[in-house]
Amino acid sequence: MQPDLAGFVAAVSSLETEAAAARLAVEYAARALDANVAVIVYGGQFLAAAGDAACVVAVADLERVRPDAVGCWLDVPGAGSCPAAAATLEHRPGAMLVVARPGPSGLSREETGLLRAVAQVAGRTMRMLCVLHDGRAAHEELARLSGEEAALRRMAALVARTAPPAAVFAAVAEEVGQLLDMADFTLLGRYDSDGVVELVGA
Repeated sequence: MQPDLAGFVAAVSSLETEAAAARLAVEYAARALDANVAVIVYGGQFLAAAGDAACVVAVADLERVRPDAVGCWLDVPGAGSCPAAAATLEHRPGAMLVVARPGPSGLSREETGLLRAVAQVAGRTMRMLCVLHDGRAAHEELARLSGEEAALRRMAALVARTAPPAAVFAAVAEEVGQLLDMADFTLLGRYDSDGVVELVGA
């Protein structure tokens, strides 16, 4: 099992999103523990699920499987009452990796250790990816706000120099076009009282 766990650690470390890390964790847990159900639940929702019956088991039933509890069972459609086990993910308070499989008894000591290790690695990776995503989003927002502020300063300087209206309107169209980098062209129009649009800048 250790080589497989090492492979999981290497694979999850190369992912770029929290959702992808959660998905890989449940897929690995289902495969390594021969589980019919492997899910990550949080706040009454599935974060990720693997196994044929995973998405038809009620989240409330999954959340009743407590981490490190002995003798937990889960009703799995098509498989009946199955021993179940759970491990906590550090990333989100209350998030759990839950597995269930048919058989007379639950996970062995070694399998329980593997489940905890998968949950620990997945939780830390998901947390890191979430922080990185938030950092990128904050950086992009800061860059957008800085660009808007610089555009406003340029417009204010143009108006302060008493530039003619045509020059101001053309500059406004240009600045807006640069801020909306997906635009191919930008037009600035004025509605006259008769409903006709007059092009004043482009």
